[in-house]
Amino acid sequence: MKTLLTNPASADKDVAQAVDHLTQAMLHKNIAELKALTAENLTYGHSSGKIQDKKAFIADIETGKSAFKTLEMQNQTITVSGDVALIRHHFSAQALEGHWLLVGRQAFKF
Repeated sequence: MKTLLTNPASADKDVAQAVDHLTQAMLHKNIAELKALTAENLTYGHSSGKIQDKKAFIADIETGKSAFKTLEMQNQTITVSGDVALIRHHFSAQALEGHWLLVGRQAFKF
């Protein structure tokens, strides 16, 4: 893991690049990259209130339970303090919803 101690502008750029790598890994189901970019003690909180650890977060991406047609982090702000970065953004995505299933059909005769 890279330490962000020197140039604040450079640190912001490095953090933004790491967020972009994570975003692309989620979008393209790059499991190796997701594993490399997430800590073993990851706590991933969803807007629904659901909290996942690293294993559950990656499993949802890998199985397609969390799958995206588009994924973008908007209005991002980065605050770096020593070797810790806080990133806030709006998670904007178009989710893939699986496939349609026939629920019913009605025919009639003239």
